[in-house]
Amino acid sequence: MITTQRYHRLRDRAQVRVWVGEPDESCHRTVQIHSRWEEAGPRGSWTRHVSGRLVPEEGGADFDLTQWPPPGATAVDPDVLAHVYDGMAQAGYGHGPAFQGLRGAWTRGEEVFAEVSLPEAAGKGDDYGLHPALLDAAMHACVFRADMAGESPKLALPFVWRDVRLHASGTSTLRVHLTPLAPDTIRLRLADASGAPVAAVDSMVLRPVVPELLRVGSGASKEQMFRVAWEPISVRSVHDELNAVPVTTAEDVRAVAGTPPGMFLLDVAGNGRTDLAAVRDLTGRVLEVVQAWLAEPAFQDTPLVALTQVGAAVRDGDPAPDLAVAAAAGLLRSAQSENPGRIILVDTDGTEASARRLPDVLASGQPQAALRRGAVAVPRLVKAAPADAHGRPLNPEGTVLITGGTGRLGRLAARHLVSKHKIRNLILVSRRGPDAPGAAELEAELEGLGALVRVVACDVSDRDSMVALLASVPKDTPLTGVIHAAGALDDGVVTSLTPEQLDAVLRPKADAAHILDELTRDLDLAAFVLYSSLSGIFGSAGQGNYAAANSYLDALAVRRHAFGLPATSLVWGWWGQGSDALDQLAEVELKRFDRWNSAELTAQEGMELFDLALLDRDAVQVLTKLELEALWDQANSASVPPLLRGLIRVSRRPARDGATGADTLADRLAEASPDQRGKILVDLVQREVATILGYVSADEIGPDLSFFDIGFDSLTAIELRNRLSALTGVRVPATFAFEYPTAELAAEELLERLESRVGSPEFDGTSGRGDSGT
Repeated sequence: MITTQRYHRLRDRAQVRVWVGEPDESCHRTVQIHSRWEEAGPRGSWTRHVSGRLVPEEGGADFDLTQWPPPGATAVDPDVLAHVYDGMAQAGYGHGPAFQGLRGAWTRGEEVFAEVSLPEAAGKGDDYGLHPALLDAAMHACVFRADMAGESPKLALPFVWRDVRLHASGTSTLRVHLTPLAPDTIRLRLADASGAPVAAVDSMVLRPVVPELLRVGSGASKEQMFRVAWEPISVRSVHDELNAVPVTTAEDVRAVAGTPPGMFLLDVAGNGRTDLAAVRDLTGRVLEVVQAWLAEPAFQDTPLVALTQVGAAVRDGDPAPDLAVAAAAGLLRSAQSENPGRIILVDTDGTEASARRLPDVLASGQPQAALRRGAVAVPRLVKAAPADAHGRPLNPEGTVLITGGTGRLGRLAARHLVSKHKIRNLILVSRRGPDAPGAAELEAELEGLGALVRVVACDVSDRDSMVALLASVPKDTPLTGVIHAAGALDDGVVTSLTPEQLDAVLRPKADAAHILDELTRDLDLAAFVLYSSLSGIFGSAGQGNYAAANSYLDALAVRRHAFGLPATSLVWGWWGQGSDALDQLAEVELKRFDRWNSAELTAQEGMELFDLALLDRDAVQVLTKLELEALWDQANSASVPPLLRGLIRVSRRPARDGATGADTLADRLAEASPDQRGKILVDLVQREVATILGYVSADEIGPDLSFFDIGFDSLTAIELRNRLSALTGVRVPATFAFEYPTAELAAEELLERLESRVGSPEFDGTSGRGDSGT
């Protein structure tokens, strides 16, 4: 029976569970300690680390170390002591500053005595029974064992502990008496600075360890690999006729401005073209339609249904995705994020059975779905299967081309290829080439590791330039790998996005990928790696052009796979300071990552994920650190993106708890006096603005402080609009924050809209609760 069970959230995103059983007839209790990665969520499996028994204490300590240094002991040479951690590092121990606590050592026959203290980096021992860094430092005295002299140091860790007793607590200094009992077994007696007993371990068995097994990053990386799966769902038959107006151009939308229809049905068809002009034409046309639709206030309650064909490979046997359609779908997903509840994206196979089910899909409330012969599927992020080593290893003697090679991600990849994969020939391409900051130092570093490196200035979106570059690859070191890490940002909300911004982002990412695909199809490549982004599959707000470009890369990888060509699209999450693109984001935009429950990838983790992804046969790999436990905390919240709902269970809400945020607010306003209502809404606006900007407290947002004086822009204005719409249950325009740029002004307008919706200056708390608009 579990009598004690505690979950501790640690800084390295692991959870620890301590399990203590009921006492038996001897008053002994079983104890177990488990852990699991926090990202695994409540359904993740636990790993057992410790099993033991707790027994009643009998008697006191039978030792003391008051005589110090001990009589007859010989001090260890200070020079030897000074380099002890260097020698341990060579054996595989990686002791950081907090764990280098050995201060003195003596030997007497086979016995070892030592003095250890807590380094400043470890903090103080006051809050511990025995500080773990102090106990670890006590075991470092093993390096001075006389019975092991002359042997090469080996990495060994405690395996079995027997008769462990704690006599005192809170010390920061220990006197240590270590006695070897066998080659793999020691006894420890630990005392404080006065020699009084602190702890004792009657025997500790150590076992050798393979260093590679201790690389925590590899274990964690497997939990950070996902893929997008199309999961079948059931939708209710509504037997409705579509009250829809078909549109293909912006002119079609404007033509019906006087009589808003029930919905617009946008035909997103690529007509099978795979050239770059087709991508521009279709994506540009879709952007114009969306902008014309959003610009007309009369269409505020008219949803836009985007109907694509061959936009995704949903089932085995589906045709390869249409690249132009895939890019347009990425743009539409960003428009969805900026305008929740107003755009529905449906990919269909064009069959009559699917056409009949379209009204049912639209009534289901799914923001994105696919129809295949009348069956409905929705995209969900799922854990990737364990890598099965089907990837082809890179050829160390071949040449690898890296676009964006002088950028941060390109530099990481180059170093990794040379140091880990032993690649000896690299071509690093970027716009500035040798003139890029740090390019000369990078070239010298890689050549110092034994690689032959060419840093080249080249426009990767120019076909003639790329033809010339590939022709320059020596025949005795042919091109065997491509890593396309080039890219650019030119963000803007969809209503302000221009064709020039669309082109500026598509060129270095989509155009370059298209050219690389075309020019390398006949080469014997081991790897064709595309650096994509979560923006494509999630549809990041304010990044419609970037989402389009990355969706193109994902579809291209699937398309190459369909034709038997190597391709892996790496859909990266947040690299933190590892990405040049992050330098272009404002601080307020970086705060958004935290609210998306996405943690930062380190350089080491990113490269471990890179290696694991190359082993996998899936064309598109989603590599990100999701805070799944935080998502579980929001499991009943509409804020969880639909794409993530396959990783958590969203339970049904009991009827008695059925009040929405809008309902709860209406109840509060109905019970409040007229003066109190304004204050409630001012507090609401201040709280949401503080959350968006990352302020610690809503009190920092003065009621008369302009949002745009403290960091708002067009994207954060859209986010505030969406949050207020969800919380109040009334639609507010995209220009709301611009027209009412303080908490006071916004609250006054919200109150007027709420009163108008109810139909009376006085709330009754029962009427007028319409659609929340989310």
